[in-house]
Amino acid sequence: MDKWHQASDRDTPPEVLRALATDEDDDIRADVAGNTRTPIETLIQLARDSCPWVRSGAEGNSSIPVYVLRWLATDENKNVRFAVAGYNDRTPPDLLMALASDEEDSIRLGVARNPYVPFAALALLAQDEDDGVRRMAQRRLSMHRPRM
Repeated sequence: MDKWHQASDRDTPPEVLRALATDEDDDIRADVAGNTRTPIETLIQLARDSCPWVRSGAEGNSSIPVYVLRWLATDENKNVRFAVAGYNDRTPPDLLMALASDEEDSIRLGVARNPYVPFAALALLAQDEDDGVRRMAQRRLSMHRPRM
């Protein structure tokens, strides 16, 4: 099996995933970061990778510790922050609340779309300066109102 398949294959042994985590190819490292069999210490290493796509891959791994999500939420790259805001069902409510005030519209939109967003964050985003963020939050809020 070639390294492309090994990086994403759930049957790849942890020691092989550790070795592939240092591959020069960003795509290989990103696949290793997304592999749920990747050892935690290797996953944390990949969450610090110089390539934002690799960091985003680590963020999407269901094994990622919450404390790592917290520092990825402050990543300089907006795509990494967007992944934390919009795609991870393990992002804690207080972190979603903080990301609801991000300077980037796309991050705030990701929070508004997150199925686990706290009501308070939606209420804040319903007043957002960006029309798309505001409409998404308002639509989500309307779905949560009690019917009479």
